[in-house]
Amino acid sequence: MKVKDTALYCIHTLLVSFILLSQLSHARTEHSEHKHNVSLNSHVHGLSEITVAIDGEILDIHFLSPAINLMGFEHKASNPKEFELVREAKDTLSNNQSIFTFVGAVCAPIKADINVDALINSHEGKEAHGSHDDHSQVEASYRYQCKDIDDLSAISVDIFKHFIGIKKIKAMWINNFNQGVATLNSENIRINLD
Repeated sequence: MKVKDTALYCIHTLLVSFILLSQLSHARTEHSEHKHNVSLNSHVHGLSEITVAIDGEILDIHFLSPAINLMGFEHKASNPKEFELVREAKDTLSNNQSIFTFVGAVCAPIKADINVDALINSHEGKEAHGSHDDHSQVEASYRYQCKDIDDLSAISVDIFKHFIGIKKIKAMWINNFNQGVATLNSENIRINLD
């Protein structure tokens, strides 16, 4: 199992590297006359990222977003209201059935890992001083086992109704046959995998 996890991690890394290089090259060409180019690696409020990798019957989804898109702040939580916002965001992201819908295949969740550690002080619940200069990110990883995965034609990402701070999602994907990039928003929530 560790070999499979390592292989999927390598696939994710290669996918992200390939797509980021393609996007950066495209951005340079498209915006060469502008002084300020923004790459996918930039910390941009309102923008989140999703990578999807399919290997055999295993589907991995990785979500990355500036914390401000989900909670309205990105420093360490420093009062009960902020701690509650972090907990609510984590609970929402943990309910992956309300976020992802699969078209053409039946995918059962194996595990989900939601990382909000950058927003929680070690003395949670006590008043703490959150640095307002931090640019914390939230990461969520999901793994599914899918039947008839070759028939999986699309993934709907219904995260916009849960987090109004997310305006766009850059989605990058690779499956057993193909790869691609999509830009999602509240009007276009589907990653087409063909």
